[in-house]
Amino acid sequence: LVQQKKEPVESLSQDQVQALRMVEQKLKLRGYSENTQRTYLQKFKEFLLFFKDTHPVDLSENEIRNYILYLIEHRKLSKSTQNQAINSIKFFYEKVLMQEQKVYYLERPMKEKRLPEILSQEEVMNIFEALDNLKHKTMLMLIYSAGLRRSEMLNLRIGDVDFNRHIVFIR
Repeated sequence: LVQQKKEPVESLSQDQVQALRMVEQKLKLRGYSENTQRTYLQKFKEFLLFFKDTHPVDLSENEIRNYILYLIEHRKLSKSTQNQAINSIKFFYEKVLMQEQKVYYLERPMKEKRLPEILSQEEVMNIFEALDNLKHKTMLMLIYSAGLRRSEMLNLRIGDVDFNRHIVFIR
């Protein structure tokens, strides 16, 4: 197997560009987050580039499995990134083409179980105290105290905060 370099969409065949656009449209129609859309499109584009000038409909399950092995053995991708690649491929065949789980039997890597690194109370206080900007300090304290994701913080609006009841509505 030959390693592929990052190439622009122009390197794809017309059929492959159409397949990529179909994935993009379906992701938007199904309401996937922008981060997920970006990840799936990037991973699916890499998949298409690997099989230059071959329409993905014409690929066998064995060829797809060999691509996943290439990611593991040659690109040495993390298990999380391998799963992202598998998800993008499955999305195309199962959600876009509506095929019956063509690549359902792709083995997924076991997820590594790592304990999270936890900051001490003193370290957290040092971070808060290091901030001079009141807006940034408030945002960071809210993220920390409510356990928010970055996107949840960015999507907050003033109407989401009930100051009287001390409640924040998270979308």
